[in-house]
Amino acid sequence: MNLDEIKERTIGRHSPLRIWAGQAKFRSSQFVANRAVPVYRRVGRIKGPIADRHLFVIAHPRSGSTVLTHVLHGHSDIAGFGEHHVSYKSISDLEQLEARTAYYAREPRLHADYALDKIVWNQHTISPEILAAPTSRFIFLVRTPGETFESYQRMFPNLSTDADRYRSYRRRLDGMVEQANTIDDPQRAFTLTYDELTQNTSDVLERLTGFLELDSPLLSDYELTSKTGSQSWGDPSANIKAGKVLKLEQKGGGIDPEVREPAENLFRSTVRSLTAVTATPSSPALPGTPPEAAHRESPPLD
Repeated sequence: MNLDEIKERTIGRHSPLRIWAGQAKFRSSQFVANRAVPVYRRVGRIKGPIADRHLFVIAHPRSGSTVLTHVLHGHSDIAGFGEHHVSYKSISDLEQLEARTAYYAREPRLHADYALDKIVWNQHTISPEILAAPTSRFIFLVRTPGETFESYQRMFPNLSTDADRYRSYRRRLDGMVEQANTIDDPQRAFTLTYDELTQNTSDVLERLTGFLELDSPLLSDYELTSKTGSQSWGDPSANIKAGKVLKLEQKGGGIDPEVREPAENLFRSTVRSLTAVTATPSSPALPGTPPEAAHRESPPLD
């Protein structure tokens, strides 16, 4: 092992030390946010909720969820700020989501139609009460195993083989399907793939605009925040700093042959299960969707 490799493993962007330091800083800011904003609003006699509804991106790690959340919270009706890394065990936890969002935005008087978070790990749960709430909306995002595993290899050194990556991928996709089946409401849940998001961006964003009943369209360009590309807040790679949805060359063909077939079958079966109980880019138009968008077909998954 040469000196550069030693540095990368000990103090590099994805080293355990850097990850731990980023998480510690993240947790401390959450602690302050959960307490500071409610106090400020009480002192300032600011009444009413910070957000009327709550939006969750339900995905797996390295799925493209960070770029999707940047597109979403770039809209004036959606307030969000990265990934919160928490569970939502009761309705009261949604108030803390709102408080943290206002704190990170440095806008304690904030009011938006939606407060946004993303969930990419099974340990961060959402209660059945919130999954069933009429004011909750959910966007499920899935990426093919080839691209996902390639990204896992760079980001998660503890997943040292494709078999390890497959097990992690399978556990998370199973958890996503379980949540979608609990919601079972195409009016409140939407499924798309990373390929649809990046290769058919305009049509997908048009459909999402209708699904969320937004007054103005979602755009593929987005503003960077102070935490964009930071550890623990989402994707730390350089691509997220492009400020727009990139149509990147599709890669990821180098999976272990013994893992490739079950992983690809898992991806396809997961998409089928999700789309059976949610809206999709090619499903019939929902209220608020421009009529012409209803007739556009997404690329076949197989």
